[in-house]
Amino acid sequence: MSGEVLPSILKVISNRIRRNTILLLNGEKRTYVELLVSCGLDIDRHCGWFDYHLGVLLDEGVVTKKEDRYSLTDYGKGIARLLDTIEEESHRLFQKEVTSMKKELIDFHNCLDSNQDRPTFQTADILVKRLDKYGFDMSTIMPNPLETLTKIEEPNNLILEAMKNYPKRFIGFCCVNPLFKDKAAKEITRCLNLGFKGIGEITLDMYQASADFTTIHKALITLIGNIKNSDVPIQFHVGDTSYSRPKEIEKIISELPEKTIIMGHMGGWKHLLDDVISVAERHENVYLDTAWAFLDRKTIDPDKDDPATFTPSPDSHLLVQKAISELGPERIIFGSDSFNDEEMQRELNKIEALNLTAKERKLIMGENLARILKLH
Repeated sequence: MSGEVLPSILKVISNRIRRNTILLLNGEKRTYVELLVSCGLDIDRHCGWFDYHLGVLLDEGVVTKKEDRYSLTDYGKGIARLLDTIEEESHRLFQKEVTSMKKELIDFHNCLDSNQDRPTFQTADILVKRLDKYGFDMSTIMPNPLETLTKIEEPNNLILEAMKNYPKRFIGFCCVNPLFKDKAAKEITRCLNLGFKGIGEITLDMYQASADFTTIHKALITLIGNIKNSDVPIQFHVGDTSYSRPKEIEKIISELPEKTIIMGHMGGWKHLLDDVISVAERHENVYLDTAWAFLDRKTIDPDKDDPATFTPSPDSHLLVQKAISELGPERIIFGSDSFNDEEMQRELNKIEALNLTAKERKLIMGENLARILKLH
């Protein structure tokens, strides 16, 4: 290696933003906004800072631009291989986890739905395009809870197919009606053996017509108890309906002290936030996801009782901030539960309005979930 090339390479990889940009472009092209957001930067506040580092990569011949997309030059691809080798050697030599140079943005909460007649219809191809547009590396995916009410394998097979088609983009969560008892336990075991990383979204109100809460509670505890040698997280839909309120969910959480629990939507409704925070304060194994938090009864038309028409309150970010302040950013996980670009943008706006530190943002936008799911 010549004496001139080595200083150039060291200059390029000496900064985290430059390293992340190189790795983000390794094998694909991205727009300016996709790169900036994927590096964990705020579009309104950090453009100048990002422009400087992107300028270094362009000046050093690492990155090239064509129309509105950036890609690596052959020289840049060589540096990307070098960064990958450094990371692999760190694992091999030290035999322990090291902090990846890659900036992983993970959307925790998304569902796939094969029913084209529902507003929640979403295929893996549709979701991947949205993840690409907003700079997400990965997303967890789970069945639409409606599908699991009467079906066992089919909803989870939809998730499995997506995982096989996009192995680097999707993390599967499986779900099943606990009232199926032995069949439910067999299905969860099947899914975990196939590489699913969690269980959810468990929506207890779906089963309200079939049994009372006590019966469902016992069936669920028995189901989880029958799943051997598994420490995967369990996600619950939490909201303002009989079986999904925080205090009802806590009755189940109390019997699962060794399990990682994720309470979806932070309770969903503004008036439930204090209850959700109280549950999380009493149980250190509980995390909160931000998807569709928070609805406000005052903003919902009672004549249109359709969740597809609900929108979170304009002050949702203040409530998320309250949860972060009281529980810490280590207990909060970003999720969008989005079915279109508008919903994804709304959920991201909620995070952008928080004025997080870089460390807090990294935790909430991916690191917390990566730690829980043991992705590194």
